[in-house]
Amino acid sequence: ACACLCLSPPVVLVLVCVCLHRLCLCLSVFVSTGCACACLCLCLCQLFHCMCRSFTKVLLDAPCVTQGALEIVRSYCEDDEYMDLGISTLSELVSRRPAATEAYLYTLLDLTTHHYQKLRDMAIEVTKKLFCSEILASEVVKFACKTLAQLNNDHPMGDMEGDTEVAGSTWTEETISLCLQLFMSLLPLHHSLLHDLAQVYVDVSTAIKKVIHKRVEKPIREIGIESEELLKLLEECPPGAESLITRLLHTLTLDARPTPELVDRARSLYKRRVADIRVLIPVVIGLEKSEILEYLPLLIKQQPAVMREVVNRLLGCSQSGKISAVLKSPLTATEVLVALHAIEDTDEMMKNVMKAISYCFEKENIFTQETIALVLQQLVERQPLPTLFMRTVIQSLSIYPRMITFSMSILERLVKKQAWLQPKVWQGFVKCCSMTKPQSLVVLLQLPRQQLDSAFQISNDLQDALVDFVKSLPPKQRNGISKQTLKFIESVAKSKEDGGSAASTSSAKETSSPATPKKSKRRTSAEHGEKAKSKADKSDERRGNSTETPTAVKVKTEK
Repeated sequence: ACACLCLSPPVVLVLVCVCLHRLCLCLSVFVSTGCACACLCLCLCQLFHCMCRSFTKVLLDAPCVTQGALEIVRSYCEDDEYMDLGISTLSELVSRRPAATEAYLYTLLDLTTHHYQKLRDMAIEVTKKLFCSEILASEVVKFACKTLAQLNNDHPMGDMEGDTEVAGSTWTEETISLCLQLFMSLLPLHHSLLHDLAQVYVDVSTAIKKVIHKRVEKPIREIGIESEELLKLLEECPPGAESLITRLLHTLTLDARPTPELVDRARSLYKRRVADIRVLIPVVIGLEKSEILEYLPLLIKQQPAVMREVVNRLLGCSQSGKISAVLKSPLTATEVLVALHAIEDTDEMMKNVMKAISYCFEKENIFTQETIALVLQQLVERQPLPTLFMRTVIQSLSIYPRMITFSMSILERLVKKQAWLQPKVWQGFVKCCSMTKPQSLVVLLQLPRQQLDSAFQISNDLQDALVDFVKSLPPKQRNGISKQTLKFIESVAKSKEDGGSAASTSSAKETSSPATPKKSKRRTSAEHGEKAKSKADKSDERRGNSTETPTAVKVKTEK
């Protein structure tokens, strides 16, 4: 019949194998199992080469699928051309042949740690579909946890199912990912696995922790912010897993507002056990205003990247940098900048506060000219003035030059508040006046004589500018200046003129006198030295031969 149909020899052989297999099934009582299995393997090999659709059906109908048959199925999976057929066949065997489900399942699970990424991804997707069965789920979780626990070893395993470490090998991101991928894929389906992850995380190396931080972001977003297991993990956080908790909370609250339950658990964790303020950063907008102001110095005293995250969260910025209504903070932008200036004045803290203030000024869409003016108005009323107040005034002028008129009113207010009583503020005051002259010269005329002299000593250019400014004023405007200040400025101008004329006279004398060569100067000094020496010798001789009384010597000395 085959010859009549003109079928190719491989197809004929497949048909014969299928017929033999059917015959073995019918006579399975009389024919040995080994014979049936040998026939099955022969049939599978021929189907493999012909890529016949009967491959899966033959396996499902076989009375027994031996290890040899499973190896053939695995070879299908590892072949890029037949991978889909092999994986689907394994899935069918797991689902429809319960008698040997464990063997088929572990063959599939072994492929979830395969070095070939495409095969690994396909095996994990099939495993996730099989996870719906409670019986299979427990086995899958057990395998995933066993694979994850291998990260506690000093070296990666040669085989992910094995128990022997490969000497000399080191953990790389690729080998770490092999142990993590199945586990992370199951996290959104089985939230309680978070506790297993935390337990393993405590003992792994720093390099492995970094990879875990990277790989956990996607599944934790799928888990969501309202997971009961997440709240339970915050309550029962193992010692050493605090950085993992912080990472989970950070990922969940990037574009979502923390729930009150999450805020309460994080606050309790910080107060009860963890002395790391970073635990509160992801939930900072859920804290009370008084709590934020209390913790602000500690929140700012972090690495630059962490400090910027704190400021962004306090300003209600999303991950894209735009203001989000969902992430609204208890503090307004004005209150944030005022609170930064109110932080205790220490050298270490001032560096962090200056960085935070400078970062705020970078956000010109939030800290507009009007917002900055409102901040300065509030700060200038404080007593004592904040140490960084004048720095902020100067910084605002560099960004918004049109604020110069407003800044003059600030400077006048500082004169009334006697800013010179605070040395750092006074230095900034003089610097600001130097930057904003000639507008600031009117403000300088309001200073007392002693403070005006101090300003001249700090900035020399103010002295010349103010003297010239006063000279240019008409008599009526000069009458508005206090007599003491005007007298002081006139004395400064006179001393300046006298110094200039004395300098010109001395230069004229030098020009009129003939130049003396260096050589003749040296001879003259030598001659003077010899004359002085001879005079000293003669005076010594006179003293030695003198018979005058002390009274006579005294009279001569007085004369």
